[in-house]
Amino acid sequence: MRNASVKNTEVAFFVSNFPAVEKFAYTMGTAYMGAYLKQKGVYSVTLSGNEVDINSAVREMKDKGVRLLGLPVYDALFPVVKKMAKEARRSMPGLMIVAGGSTPTLADDVVLAGIPEIDVVVRGEGEETIYELYENMSGRVSLEDIKGLSFRDGDRIERTPDRPLAGLGGARGAELDILPSPFEQGILTGLEDRAGVITSRGCLFNCAFCCGPGMYRGKVRFHSVDQVIKDLKIIEENTSGKNEITGVDFFDADFCVNRSRPRRICEAIIREGLKFHFNIQARADFMDRDLLELMREAGIRRINFGLESAVSRVLRNIRKVNGNSPDFKKEKQHVEAIRSAVKICKKIGIVPAVNVMFGLPGETYEEGMKTLKMVEELDLEKYFHNPFMVFIGSGLHREAGKFGMEVEFGSEILPLKVKHPYDVNSIPVLPNAYSINYHPVFLRSFESALFEWWDVNDQFFKESGPHVVLEDFHEIDDGLRDWLKSIVGFFSAIIFLYEKTRPRKAWMKTVKDIIGGSLLSGRYDTEDFSVMDWMKPVLSCMSGTGDDIRLKAEGLEAIKKIIEHGKLAFPAQVIERVKDKSTGGLKIYRLRSLLLGKPPMNWPEEYRSYPFSKAVTAKNVTGEKRVVFHTVNSRRDVKSFLKEMTDPPEDFDRSITGKMIRGEILLGTSCRFMGHLCPARTLKKLHVFRNGKIIPCISGEKIGSVGDSLDLLHERIETLASEEEKKRGCSGCAAKDRCARCLFTGPFTVEEYCGFVRNAGWLPKMLQFLLLCYNKNFSRQADRWKS
Repeated sequence: MRNASVKNTEVAFFVSNFPAVEKFAYTMGTAYMGAYLKQKGVYSVTLSGNEVDINSAVREMKDKGVRLLGLPVYDALFPVVKKMAKEARRSMPGLMIVAGGSTPTLADDVVLAGIPEIDVVVRGEGEETIYELYENMSGRVSLEDIKGLSFRDGDRIERTPDRPLAGLGGARGAELDILPSPFEQGILTGLEDRAGVITSRGCLFNCAFCCGPGMYRGKVRFHSVDQVIKDLKIIEENTSGKNEITGVDFFDADFCVNRSRPRRICEAIIREGLKFHFNIQARADFMDRDLLELMREAGIRRINFGLESAVSRVLRNIRKVNGNSPDFKKEKQHVEAIRSAVKICKKIGIVPAVNVMFGLPGETYEEGMKTLKMVEELDLEKYFHNPFMVFIGSGLHREAGKFGMEVEFGSEILPLKVKHPYDVNSIPVLPNAYSINYHPVFLRSFESALFEWWDVNDQFFKESGPHVVLEDFHEIDDGLRDWLKSIVGFFSAIIFLYEKTRPRKAWMKTVKDIIGGSLLSGRYDTEDFSVMDWMKPVLSCMSGTGDDIRLKAEGLEAIKKIIEHGKLAFPAQVIERVKDKSTGGLKIYRLRSLLLGKPPMNWPEEYRSYPFSKAVTAKNVTGEKRVVFHTVNSRRDVKSFLKEMTDPPEDFDRSITGKMIRGEILLGTSCRFMGHLCPARTLKKLHVFRNGKIIPCISGEKIGSVGDSLDLLHERIETLASEEEKKRGCSGCAAKDRCARCLFTGPFTVEEYCGFVRNAGWLPKMLQFLLLCYNKNFSRQADRWKS
């Protein structure tokens, strides 16, 4: 999200939700600060680490004349923020770098010590503070006079008095209206990938695992219902004309903090005729059937309940409810309230989910399994399966010793390393776990390695650098490492692609030697790769890996070198491909994600591709479903594909077309027939061979060699494209707007290719339709890929 286009933008925010895979371009905190600054006549820009790499963000800040950089800091993002601060300071020595958020609020000393490039920590809410820091740069306000700051004074940390929470003492139920709306100020429009509003800040409860009590001091403040409706109307105005209803998140810590407020909001939404599908998170304690039915009428379609544990004693340990009776009455009521709310939601058409954590203080393995059993009994579409993490400054961070928990700083300081009371990885991950949604990330890697991805705006890997496929490399020398380091972007995928030509043990040893990796110990076998030590704190919350993984400091040294100087390669995949003689396609094995370690249970390890002309049922001998790619490449494939499209069988639901529309079959190598311009032109992917040759796609020809700069490769591909278009007469062709203008048309001749595209003008539209259906179903693929 870039909310300022003017060159002289003096304040910038850099946000990232890495390692989560969904696109994310703002936080509500930075949006509110941007709105406050704009109201004061100060322009800001928000740069997302999911859209640009660190170096590109710094270049943009220099170009805009940014003088103050705000960095939201959370435990899991600490290594990313650390790299950003280091690169920003190196490139912009006079820049004021400011850290804010719950982690700096509760652990200002740790943040200032761990990231020496940070000048100032903002404790608590930042709207007024960030403006006064801007004023400080102009000499109008001294740091000592700004409330809510922590900064260095030699070897000491100076702390100014806490700033009062915004709106306290204002109109009851409308305290937050004192702050300018990010929507009314144009900072947010509703067109963001995760549209959302907040109606309140804070929470009435004192959960020991949460940073909220320390951040908001046990207070809850609200926007008026009128303000909530104003923001939603702006989203409606900006998103009108879309083919589907806009999804909006209410980002409140608890949307149902009391019974009357959600009712008044829902009634206002219905009265104003606003048509959205809302997602909320809430406690079940305050809900009943009447309220849930009203929510359903207002458009609330998904609710996430914080179950955490099904065991009363564990709930008491984490202070999930304010209970102290010896019979755990309130804790039992909490569990039963969730059972009841989930049951009602499913009956009336709201999709419920629950959040659970494993390895909580005092919990045994048997109690963790009891919680998992309850999740199974609830029969949910999705649930959130998390190993318990201790956040610095939280109640459980202060009380860890009370429960015999060992908590210490990680290799990157934060997130904290936790020794759980038992092996949390021994709790099975159910097929409906939200973490299974990360499965499509791996599928994208396969598509990137083996086929051509149609959508150049790929939401998972939108980055400045290309994906690199290393074809059957047996060693990587320093020259290749340096070249990779110069071209990869923030989310470039590094893919090691192998043919199975040797015994598995010898094959795996070669890969291990190439990446210089150390192996996992403990319950994992020696064919598993370790998570890189310095990346593990960032990735553990996503991958489900626990602290039972013993890491060696030298792990994955080769990849670590690639990531120097603000670069971050994600993810690194090892893929094995084997020719399937019976079908002419490939058997594809995902061996490991080198950064994420061993994947959760229930993820299929084998994928298959079939030429369209040899399409078969996607079942193996045991009847288990496997992911299938159908390729449209040869003349025979095209002929079969045309017949399927123009003359589908009577049983459409079982046809290949029907399965593609539902997203059950993925179509690869059809980019040349799409309306999108040839993806090879964007150099989104580079295949690199052992002889140093580089090709831009699986059907491509040599465009350069290892050592060539990305600029030079772009220049060569543009020259080739220009020559081909001139040779083919593309400028005067009636089909040019629906033609991909494939640069490498084999096995077709150029004449055959051009003639086909001109005469089958409906085909690009059909493929676009299938792609739309494919993307729409993509997030739901995991439900179908169950063993």
